[in-house]
Amino acid sequence: MDNPNKAYWTAAFGWLNIAVVALVIVLAIVAPSYINASQPGIVFTLALQLVVSAGLVFVGQQLRAGTDLGHKVYPAALVAYGLFLLMAARWLAN
Repeated sequence: MDNPNKAYWTAAFGWLNIAVVALVIVLAIVAPSYINASQPGIVFTLALQLVVSAGLVFVGQQLRAGTDLGHKVYPAALVAYGLFLLMAARWLAN
């Protein structure tokens, strides 16, 4: 593998995003006044972040294992996260 830190940081970033989703869900349950649940799309946005984050964790594991799949899917995972950020920004702007 060309850069072992890339695998570690990719997986760690994915786990961090999963933790953020879990925190927002817990916050919505414990203190619903902090989350604007009336705004449509919050469940979809959180689910999309969870899926993209799980993909990042998978890519990190595949890169650590040194498989070709990890090297081929790594750019796609970064683009998917970028698209998620754009969709979330659009959702927050509404």
